[in-house]
Amino acid sequence: MQFLYFQYFQLFSLLIAIVCRKGLNSFSLGILIPILLLDNVTETVGVNYTRIFHSLDNYFVYNVYYVLSTPLYLYLYASMLKGDRREQRRLFFTGVAIETFILVNYFFIQGRAEFNTFTALLVGVANIVLSCLVLTRLAIRKDDGSNLVLDPIFWINAMILLFSLVSIIVLGMLKYISLNHIQFGRKSLYFALMEAANAALYTGYSGAFLLCQTQRSK
Repeated sequence: MQFLYFQYFQLFSLLIAIVCRKGLNSFSLGILIPILLLDNVTETVGVNYTRIFHSLDNYFVYNVYYVLSTPLYLYLYASMLKGDRREQRRLFFTGVAIETFILVNYFFIQGRAEFNTFTALLVGVANIVLSCLVLTRLAIRKDDGSNLVLDPIFWINAMILLFSLVSIIVLGMLKYISLNHIQFGRKSLYFALMEAANAALYTGYSGAFLLCQTQRSK
């Protein structure tokens, strides 16, 4: 069984989330626990998939991940936005449209055997738009002079935004990196950048969870 270094950050983040679950619930962020559990299972299976199942690639694992994780993230955004009924309805129908596209792409367009780049780009763009919306609304609500940097929702969305921007940029460079065999150390530059982005994402999550717990204790 192989583990990449960023998976330790991922597992640590899940453990912190479980320990701080009451703090997460007080900020309506409890859905992050099943999200992180799915992340950990996906990466563990994905990293070892080719070795265990003697497959040429692990695209199937990550395609299924997008199908399962997208509704969870959309629920997370709905919890953080705390909009009125009309906005919640708009977000629901937007989520249905995104999930429908993901399923159609998975079954009929790019398929299960090929990495679903259309899905990855759509999810990345959706994450950027929604995280920016949450951050903007959070900044407006903080006009009372309270410290934005101490808000765990700020850090969660800042990390998602950063990770999504890196993902889209690197995904756009994937073909160029593959054709030119660009490496960092002994790894493809694509994997090196994505592993670093994942480590930063889960480190930020862990800090946000600890903030949830400390804010709850006050």
